[in-house]
Amino acid sequence: MYMKQLIKQLLKEAMLSHTYDWKSNLVDYGTILSTLISKDDETGEKLYIFVGFNKVDGQINYSYSFMLVDEQNNPLFKNYVTNRSVVAPYIPNDIKNKRQIFPLIMDMTRMLLDKELPQIILRQTSEPLSGDSLKRYEEITNIMVNEYGYTVIEESKDKFGGTRWVLSKTEVKDNNQDLDETYNILHNYTKDEIAQKIFGGLDLTKLKG
Repeated sequence: MYMKQLIKQLLKEAMLSHTYDWKSNLVDYGTILSTLISKDDETGEKLYIFVGFNKVDGQINYSYSFMLVDEQNNPLFKNYVTNRSVVAPYIPNDIKNKRQIFPLIMDMTRMLLDKELPQIILRQTSEPLSGDSLKRYEEITNIMVNEYGYTVIEESKDKFGGTRWVLSKTEVKDNNQDLDETYNILHNYTKDEIAQKIFGGLDLTKLKG
């Protein structure tokens, strides 16, 4: 256990922040954006963040996640990761201390919504949320509602404690059966499963940094 903690600490010291240059390293995949977070200049390992929305089972889902790659941009995580405890060893302390990650996610979300405004956006997790995790989700929702004219038409919890939000740009009417069906065809994916479905097909060779 001690050796594992030591390795994690060494990783923290080796990875250098690149958030200061995030716009220069931005890669545009259409409805998905990615940029470099940190890099180990000795090994070439790099941590990227991905923010975007895409169809999952016919619905537009919003998500953000992380991917660690080697010098040739080959993935070092098996899947895209949404759990910050997993990527924490690769995030330099100066980024954590200045709380730079989530403001960056918010800016990238605004950039996406400036490009395209889906009629319906689904945000969901089958995992319980509370504290800072729930607050982060609500901050993204506030951007969509307060800055881009969305309305939260549903916020609910499933039997496992997971939360889901459905946001719409249009008024929901009783006779709008197609939209009503879209709102209610929901599946209980984990955050990591949603991220893999949204970001899993991206060409990582395009990444900069």
